[in-house]
Amino acid sequence: GWFLRLDSDGVVISESTFGTGGMTEMTGIIATSDGCAIAGSGEGSETGIADMCLVMTDSSGSLLSETTLGGDGWDRSLGLCQAGDGYLIYGYSRSFTSGEMNRSDLYIVRTDPQGIQLWEETHGTGRPDYGWSATQCSDGGFVLAGCVTNFEGSTFYDAWVLRVDSLGQLSQQGFEPHQEGSAIISGHIENPCSAAASLRLSLESESEVEVLLFDILGRLMATPVTDLILPVGEHLISIPAVNSNGAPLPSGVYALQVRAGESRISFCLTIIGK
Repeated sequence: GWFLRLDSDGVVISESTFGTGGMTEMTGIIATSDGCAIAGSGEGSETGIADMCLVMTDSSGSLLSETTLGGDGWDRSLGLCQAGDGYLIYGYSRSFTSGEMNRSDLYIVRTDPQGIQLWEETHGTGRPDYGWSATQCSDGGFVLAGCVTNFEGSTFYDAWVLRVDSLGQLSQQGFEPHQEGSAIISGHIENPCSAAASLRLSLESESEVEVLLFDILGRLMATPVTDLILPVGEHLISIPAVNSNGAPLPSGVYALQVRAGESRISFCLTIIGK
């Protein structure tokens, strides 16, 4: 895990590395009053089994503490959110299912401000289920977004939103099943961008692709891609940061919507003007 601290011009002020002897990745960071809290996952150098970790640093990036979280199987962090004066790490775990590679549950761990575990909970079907995003609610509970496998009897992932209380206990959940025949498997946008952004798109069927760019008020600013027929597979599409008249767009946050067949996928795109 590699931590860089930059000044306002992007010049490196300090850098630190953290790790467990095996592969380590950092997946979330929150600034504290005197440093940072950084969530990630680290593999043991001998076992190769990953555990969640929460690293606390001082203002220069020097390590203050490192807490390992999880069971005796594979536990991986996918992100970090503020939880009162502590933190919630979310991701997935195989420690609390069979431990097999094709089974996992959404896994959440609540810690105090020093990174010490307060509680842990898992939710899911025991198949590959993941938590990709979380935020705390005004009542102290959390809303999480993720994906669950085979909820409607298909072999695809279904979109999953769940509500848990302040102790991680499930109170509500909802699913949006995968639509058979939908064209888009996945997508990723380079962010931020200046002159143009790179859109990576994975299609499971040949489709006509259209890309729309909106401002934060919902006004259509440009249609950078239209009437483009793409085959099955991975594609890289350049999205110019200009309006429908070809003029450069001002700095700001925009919404990018990609349409392929009956599928829709949206991204937030930050444009840095010159």
